[in-house]
Amino acid sequence: MMRKTSRIIVLLSLLVLVSTQFGWAQGTNVFDQGEGTPAWVSDFFKQDSEWSFDRFDLGESGVWDKDYCAQPEFLAAANGSGGGSGGGPPLKPDGTIDLEAISKSMDNPLGNLWILFTQNDTMTLRGPPFQKTQVMNVFTLMPILPIPLTKDWLLVNRPIMSFINLNTPDFSAAGQGRFPDLFPGGGGPNIPSSIPTTRVTEFGDFIFWHALAPKELPDILNGKLIWGIGPTVMYPTATHSFLGTGKWSAGPGILGMYLGQGIKAGGLVQHWNSFAGPSNRPDVSQSNIQPIFYYDLPNLWQIGTSPNILVNWEAASDNKLTLPIGGGVNKTVLLFGKLPTRFEFTVYWSAVRPDDGVGQDWLFRFNVIPVIPNPLKAMGIDSIF
Repeated sequence: MMRKTSRIIVLLSLLVLVSTQFGWAQGTNVFDQGEGTPAWVSDFFKQDSEWSFDRFDLGESGVWDKDYCAQPEFLAAANGSGGGSGGGPPLKPDGTIDLEAISKSMDNPLGNLWILFTQNDTMTLRGPPFQKTQVMNVFTLMPILPIPLTKDWLLVNRPIMSFINLNTPDFSAAGQGRFPDLFPGGGGPNIPSSIPTTRVTEFGDFIFWHALAPKELPDILNGKLIWGIGPTVMYPTATHSFLGTGKWSAGPGILGMYLGQGIKAGGLVQHWNSFAGPSNRPDVSQSNIQPIFYYDLPNLWQIGTSPNILVNWEAASDNKLTLPIGGGVNKTVLLFGKLPTRFEFTVYWSAVRPDDGVGQDWLFRFNVIPVIPNPLKAMGIDSIF
């Protein structure tokens, strides 16, 4: 019952998120302006009946407003360092979008921009129960959605929804054969050396991280200190027992990062411990440590790395750690001439992986990261409380 309930919650959240993004992308009004519509909604949309990316300015005129979208205000709003009620893009003196300024704003994952992060991981797996190297594909939606909680604090929301494609072993006993180290949990029963497999595409466990982050960024070493802390919860929503934990898990999530001249460096640490779920499924005690380092190159290119280091505390000592090494490049462009988007490609090889279970070998990661103004600020909502 709890598992079905968690799936319903996640699917409803996904429906709202997708429908909202679809409305923005299709240039349609995502708000009903019919009878009974609040006055602030009608006022906001009174210039025209449709929403489009041309209205990134969100100013009174309904067109690009150079004064309203002054670069310092936009960057202050995007970086959570005060400023006016802006939210439009920074402009160059000739009135064109200052993509370099937007790219710098995107380096702050806990600012006021909504970062619509999508990620596709193609990885090779080795180890029992597989006799041969397997290829797994994981497509993940993990937008970063800050909400202005008060005049001084943001509530940053990061839902993570994954769709997994893999040859899964056919087990007669429920709960056997989960990845003991690649995914949270571990320590399952002994597995035969040869088991038939079936390729499936299934929904994985849903993760939601909530973090409090200050709007005003502290100064440090001629740069800014970005930080946020809050709970991270893992819901047992996987639609295949091999691809999920079957457990409700929770723990802390902490992000800290230095944003300096031409570099950003820091990390995100999350940990989960199971607190509910079927007794026949292994307990969860899993950490995901993501170091982050990027260096700016000319023409809005960056080079850097942000691997996911996995530690499964429930596994045997030689199966606890997955340590990828590698990196890649990214570039920020104006998609369709209007939508600021960052494309990134990275490659990682696991220098350390589980000895006696399924482990990640090579990983090829491709990210598409559009960014939009925070719609709450666009509506004139500077704080909820």
